[in-house]
Amino acid sequence: MSHTPPQFLNISLVIALAISSTNMLSQNLPFWSNNGNNVSSTDFFGSTNAADLRFRTNNLARMTLTSAGTLRVNSLAGAGSGFVSLDVNGNLLRANFTNDTNQVLSGDGTFKNISSIGGWKFSGNNIYNSNSGTVGIGTSSPSSGYLLDVNGDAHFSGNIFASGLVLT
Repeated sequence: MSHTPPQFLNISLVIALAISSTNMLSQNLPFWSNNGNNVSSTDFFGSTNAADLRFRTNNLARMTLTSAGTLRVNSLAGAGSGFVSLDVNGNLLRANFTNDTNQVLSGDGTFKNISSIGGWKFSGNNIYNSNSGTVGIGTSSPSSGYLLDVNGDAHFSGNIFASGLVLT
């Protein structure tokens, strides 16, 4: 029975592990560098198959770009319907829909009670304006002689004034 010297066995094991790890962990050049890349118009970051591209930090899923092109951002998921906006720093912000029929989306991207916007009030299923001016429908400059100036067909329970003709 032959005996292999211990130094020869250790060197063989190190060489085998080095070859094995090189084959398992190596990338074909050019590779994507953590310190930046000199890329051409044909280079890209991504995959060449139909697999989703997953982004992680601290080994936690943060974002997924699906093979169909849908971008899913985990911090925006799971809170129901809403919309996404950007703040002044370019951060994505989620605004959930309130499901409150008395609220509307205002110009600043927040939901406000409709009664707080320009005199509009709710009464049951009805909405009305309580201001002392006029309301125009189909016109941006309602006539000051009428509380309601409609440019188009309308239904009224009071008098109707049309081109000087009074209908009751």
